[in-house]
Amino acid sequence: MEVDRFEYGRLTLEGSNVTFDALTSARQDLSFHTLEHKCVEHLGISELTPDIMRTLRLLGKDGYTNAAAILADKNDFPGIDCVRFGDTEDVILGSRGGDKYIRN
Repeated sequence: MEVDRFEYGRLTLEGSNVTFDALTSARQDLSFHTLEHKCVEHLGISELTPDIMRTLRLLGKDGYTNAAAILADKNDFPGIDCVRFGDTEDVILGSRGGDKYIRN
């Protein structure tokens, strides 16, 4: 069975027990003012410390992760699609991309 480049990359990461969001981001000049404000407001923390960033898996041993890059004040991602899965990745309970929300 042939797979496209995206699926090949996903399978390669999965075989290495690594996910895209856990990889070290190519950009390390990131700021998190909006995220910090929301965390202070909703979680009752005083500031977004490196320890909290590690706990959230936004900071790894080699710097910020791709998850951090997605949540940064400015990023290079053209858009984000969110999917809520069921018991497996084959069961999609809902998804949101751009301005659409699809519920299955």
